[in-house]
Amino acid sequence: MRLFGIILYSFLVLLCSFSDQVVKDIDWENNTVKINKDLEFFWDRYLSVGEEPPKVSAIVDIPFDWSKNSLYSVWGKGTFRTKIYLDSGINGLAIKMPYNLDSYKLYINGELLISNYYGGDERRYSTKVVKIPNTPILDIILQVANTHDNHGGLASPPVIGLESVLLRDLNRGIIFDAFLFGALILTGLLYCSFYFSKRDEKSSLFFGLFAIVLGIRTTLYGEHTLLMIIPNLSLELEATLGHLTYYFAVPLFMTFIAVNFPFRRSKVVLFSVYFVSGVYSIFAIIFPHKILIELLLYYQIFTLIFAAIATFILVRRALQGNFKAIATLLGFSVLLVTTINDILLAQEVINTIHLTPSGMMFFIITQGVLLSQNLAKTLHRSERLSEKLTALNKSFKRFVPEEFLNILDKPEVIDIRLGDHVQLNMTIMFLDIRDFTSLSERMTPRENFLFINSFLERIGPVIRTNGGFIDKYMGDGIMSLFPSGADTAVKAAMDIFKTLDIYNSHRSKSGYEGIKLGIGINTGSLMLGTIGENERMDGTVISDAVNICSRIESITKEYGLNIAISEDTYSNIFMKKGLFIRYIGKINLKGKKKPVAVYELFNMDNDKSIRSKIEFREEFEEGVELFQKEKYNEAKGMFSKILERCPDDFPCISYLHKIEENIYIPRETIKD
Repeated sequence: MRLFGIILYSFLVLLCSFSDQVVKDIDWENNTVKINKDLEFFWDRYLSVGEEPPKVSAIVDIPFDWSKNSLYSVWGKGTFRTKIYLDSGINGLAIKMPYNLDSYKLYINGELLISNYYGGDERRYSTKVVKIPNTPILDIILQVANTHDNHGGLASPPVIGLESVLLRDLNRGIIFDAFLFGALILTGLLYCSFYFSKRDEKSSLFFGLFAIVLGIRTTLYGEHTLLMIIPNLSLELEATLGHLTYYFAVPLFMTFIAVNFPFRRSKVVLFSVYFVSGVYSIFAIIFPHKILIELLLYYQIFTLIFAAIATFILVRRALQGNFKAIATLLGFSVLLVTTINDILLAQEVINTIHLTPSGMMFFIITQGVLLSQNLAKTLHRSERLSEKLTALNKSFKRFVPEEFLNILDKPEVIDIRLGDHVQLNMTIMFLDIRDFTSLSERMTPRENFLFINSFLERIGPVIRTNGGFIDKYMGDGIMSLFPSGADTAVKAAMDIFKTLDIYNSHRSKSGYEGIKLGIGINTGSLMLGTIGENERMDGTVISDAVNICSRIESITKEYGLNIAISEDTYSNIFMKKGLFIRYIGKINLKGKKKPVAVYELFNMDNDKSIRSKIEFREEFEEGVELFQKEKYNEAKGMFSKILERCPDDFPCISYLHKIEENIYIPRETIKD
């Protein structure tokens, strides 16, 4: 029985014409069959289904282009016919029809399976993979007409295989095209964004546009994904887009080369390439593909000429050791070779595969290497600049407090403008070193600076720790502001005296005299802002509250106070518990018509003084009231009584001195 089958199969093969194909023992899971050998070709006619074949014009192999054969004219029509004998019992076979710009209709066993012809001149994309009849014999008729392209016939053969295998191969091609499209478009947008962020990088703009154009072009070739996305798009329009992307890409690339690697007569070269490409672009919009294809060879020659110019420029720069030119030359060489391959393939000089997408990918990779190198250099420069700016800002903040910027709602010093200001309530503190003049007279200028800086570097952190900031250094004094309120300023004043005790202890051990301070605190409305002119500005505080605070600090020496606070500050202290405060009186301040109520904060006195002041606080404040009522004798008796028990109470001594020297406050002032 087996022998009979072999004899019958051999008999059928002998009966088949030499144009038929016998397909046997094929591993369909891993292989496909190209219909490319010994096809019957009937020139200038469409062979109908079931029609008795006339005399065969020729037996041909695919690829076949009748326009290259002297026996046929350039424009025309024809029919390809063959029979395929398959093993029986093969299910799930399909046929894949390659992209063809010519009009065609594919019949198998009399059934029309695939066609891109929609009547008249209209041709559209048609499904590439279609199931075929489940029969052991396939009678294939393929009608072709090149009414739109001067290449007549078939550039690629139909392929038979399992539908799953054909779709897998098709999807691989689509995925590769999509990947290439995404890589080119993203690269183009990235380079364009570089230009828009830094306008002097014109080469980035032209390379970015070049990459975007190539990205669009990838959808027009290979698996023709644009036609899959827009099935109703005519093949004529797709061909026009293919021409336009070609005519745009060449001038963009030459401009990229000219901008990146300037050369003599670059303007002449660019004018030539833009003029010719512009003319061809206009032709592409006006004329159909069948006319453009006749002119394409001249533009391809034109492309090769300018490619040679670009190569010469890159080679010369590469020989000079320019790394950018070396990398660009490497990528461009591969792109040029693949482009020449596709030009020769389009002209049917060689029979290879479409390689330009791979060349473009390699070229993009080389530019990506350059991009990563430039990014690394830019990042390094940015880091160095950032470090420098950070150090510069830190230096600026030594002159302009960060809190000053925050209050003005300015992120950086450079954001400050002349006249920026804000009005708000704050607590002000003035601090002054007592008897600094006598101290400085005993020191050299260098020792003076060392002493002042040594003192201030201990006081500054205390102020900042308590929520304040130093507004001004005034020789031997400090003016500081406390946005968060009176409580923080009072605590800062007490902490300053604690720090002073430690500092004086170190000075004593080194054989230096201890120093004394006077601190005045006031609370009120102020204007904080910038004054000066455009070339020289300064931050300052303008307010009567500041003047009062300065005057309050100045009387601390007169009354022997460590810390003096105004009534406004006293009334704004929320946490009075634990604070030792007594009323000093309404005191005439220099430059003020009305006296100002002043209080003494004596927490930082020695323990004996604190106990005495607490014990005689009521008597002292009664004495102050008698003094202000001009009952000087009674006031004198009260202060004298206190001094008997507390001989170091300096405010009592000061009031007795005023009484004895007849230094009285005018009655009308007290009434006011």
